[in-house]
Amino acid sequence: MTAVEALRALRERWWVLVAATVVAAVAAYIYVNLPWVEPRWRSSVLIQATGRLDYGNFLALEKELRPLAEQVRQLGIMREVDRNLHTDLPAELMLERTKAELYAEAKRRNIRGRSTMTKAELLRALSR
Repeated sequence: MTAVEALRALRERWWVLVAATVVAAVAAYIYVNLPWVEPRWRSSVLIQATGRLDYGNFLALEKELRPLAEQVRQLGIMREVDRNLHTDLPAELMLERTKAELYAEAKRRNIRGRSTMTKAELLRALSR
């Protein structure tokens, strides 16, 4: 098949390309708006401390960082994050425990099958 024949075939069957594009776009739109598809977002905070670190400094630093970490997890802070980043997620939802946190807790408690569990299943297993 030559390039001219290929272009002729595309010209004659242009509607197939348009139909495939429309079907793919509609399928993607429907999938994204399904009720069981959770909105996904990821965020992180890096608190960096510089200086010479020995055990005494480490303990003091840990004592200072814990309140800062708790401050980040406050409802007012999450509302401000939503307002600045326009996440359209309620602050309460952003403060829910992440699957990673639940997995770490399940690992600490040695819950079997934790690696294949969903977030809801991890919550149920941890609440027993």
